[in-house]
Amino acid sequence: MKNNIFYIFFVFFIFLNSSLFSQELDINSATIQYDNANKVTIFEGSVNLTDEKGNKIYSEYLRYNKLDELIETKGETRIITTGGYEVLSSNIFFDNKKKLIHSNYKTQIKNRDGNKVLVDMFNYSTSKNIFFSKGNILMQDINDNKYNFSEIYIDENKKKIVGS
Repeated sequence: MKNNIFYIFFVFFIFLNSSLFSQELDINSATIQYDNANKVTIFEGSVNLTDEKGNKIYSEYLRYNKLDELIETKGETRIITTGGYEVLSSNIFFDNKKKLIHSNYKTQIKNRDGNKVLVDMFNYSTSKNIFFSKGNILMQDINDNKYNFSEIYIDENKKKIVGS
C-alpha cells in the first residue's frame, strides 16, 4: 500500500513538473491541488511564477488551466517584468498562448527610476514588453510632477512612454 501511494505521488509529481516545463513556466507554492478531469491546478501560499522570458508573478493564489494555458491570480498580485518594471495589481490574467497579462483592477506600474503610473486597467505583452492602458491614468515622476492621460503605451525596450 505504501509503495502504491509513493508511486502515485511520484507519477503525479513528474507529470505536473513535465507539463509545467513544457509550457516553459516555473510555478512554486506552499500547497498544490490538481483536478485531473479539468486539467486545472490550484497553487496557494507564497506563489511565484516565472515565465520563459523571466517575468515573475507573485501572489497568494494562482489557478492554472493547462488546456487553455490560462493563469489567473486572486487578490493582490505583484509582477516584476524582464525590463525591471514592478506592477502592483489584483486579480490578473495571464494568457500564456497569446503572451498577454492583463487586469481590470487599479494598478500601479513603477519603472526602475521610481516613476509611477496609476491606471484602472492594463494589458502587458510579454513578447513585445509593452504596456497599454486606457481610462483614468495618472503618471507621477520622481520629481513629484503629475500628468493625466486617457490612453498610454509604455515600451520597456525603448524606454518610451506615449500618451494622450
